[in-house]
Amino acid sequence: SGSGELESYPALARSADSGSDNPPENSPYRRCVGEVLSRVQQRVQGQSTPISTLRNTQREICNSRASRRLVFVEGEGSSESDNGHATEVSTVINHGFPSSIPHWFASGSLSGLQMLSLSECRWVNDGVFFSFINAATGSDNTCRLREVDLSWTAITDASLQLLGSRAAEHLVKLKARGCSSSHGRKTVTDTGVMGLTTCSSLEALKVYDYGHVTDDSVLALAESCPGLQEISVPSCYSLSDRAITGGAAHWKSLRVIDVSGILGITDASLKSLAFYCPIKEIRFSGCKDITDEGIWSLATMCSGLSRVDISCCPLISDDGITKVVSELQDSLVTLEMAQCTIGDEAVKSVFHMCNKLSLLNLDSCERVTDQALEYFRESRVVKSLKDVWMRGCSITKEAVVKFLELDSVLSEVQVSPDMCSEKDVLLTEWGRFDAVYGSNVLHLHCRKQPSLPNQYKSDQFSGNVGEPGDRLSDA
Repeated sequence: SGSGELESYPALARSADSGSDNPPENSPYRRCVGEVLSRVQQRVQGQSTPISTLRNTQREICNSRASRRLVFVEGEGSSESDNGHATEVSTVINHGFPSSIPHWFASGSLSGLQMLSLSECRWVNDGVFFSFINAATGSDNTCRLREVDLSWTAITDASLQLLGSRAAEHLVKLKARGCSSSHGRKTVTDTGVMGLTTCSSLEALKVYDYGHVTDDSVLALAESCPGLQEISVPSCYSLSDRAITGGAAHWKSLRVIDVSGILGITDASLKSLAFYCPIKEIRFSGCKDITDEGIWSLATMCSGLSRVDISCCPLISDDGITKVVSELQDSLVTLEMAQCTIGDEAVKSVFHMCNKLSLLNLDSCERVTDQALEYFRESRVVKSLKDVWMRGCSITKEAVVKFLELDSVLSEVQVSPDMCSEKDVLLTEWGRFDAVYGSNVLHLHCRKQPSLPNQYKSDQFSGNVGEPGDRLSDA
């Protein structure tokens, strides 16, 4: 139609009694999806046929004006593109497509494809991914994929090797987080990472929780991909200082790094990163051997550092935090210190020195008390701090209520259920529907309401503020 909308199809899903992954040729499912995919195919090839939007309870294919991005998303909802413009062909799958669907794209039919997302689609294995790569490969035997997300699929090293071979000159960003077999065995190892060493233009790599990714593959990648700007390898527990100190010497443009949960990371890695790389964001949560010396060297050398996560680093002290924030007072936006041994003095330094801090995580910092919140009243961050997490701190109900009543720009405060009750929240200026209670945590998501006379307050807050088990939409 002129609006580019297809009428709803009543029978998209496979018949429950079909017993096959491949629907019959004459089934409504195959006819419908075949028509939509052919339209997608025409759009990718640059033809004028509009991409139509197909909606019903089982499948949803989103309208798009562009032709270079293909996204499969497990679950409900649809993807939004940058700046609100439709730039993706987005297929939302509730229960997984049959493995034969990618074969409906003929070889070379998606040769203009630049972005492919298959995140959380457990039906994607090496065979399915090979089909996508063949469709995205042109007559010159190369594909122009620049961004690929294979997170939480069932692909193995073989897929990464094929991607490195076919998209060597074009691949810029790759996510392959949590890939595993149906039995839960992690399927990415050194072999797969080594296969990416041909991608000299690679700028961002995210591989999570792979015990068989070692220093050797990371060092080989560093030598082959010196333009890397972001690397995330959290919980790749076989890595050590050798990978980071050796890699840092090559990563002259590295701005973001995540090495959380890797016990082999020490101050030596932070010193190398500080010396060689213009780091802007760093996460080393759970790196238990990091000390004040390491974060101090990072703060002094990387003056533009804006996001820091030092959670679960027991050797970091109040003095160390004070020195860090004194260096980063004009750049620090996010600081996470959950389960650290820091106390009120560290919080005081953060409140009084930081000019742009937006998020502060103090969860399970047991030495943080009511006094820390008193420092907030006359602090610099009162006009910038929006999110504060302080579950498990030694803070009383009275201190929390006073904190909420301060004139500030706070938008979210997370506290433990025993620190504050529903009644306490409703007595403040936080509006209804802004307090959401879960089984383990009370989330206070506030939008200040205009002040009302006392006789109207009971009416203002008489609405439902959430039931146990509810959660914030953006949590």
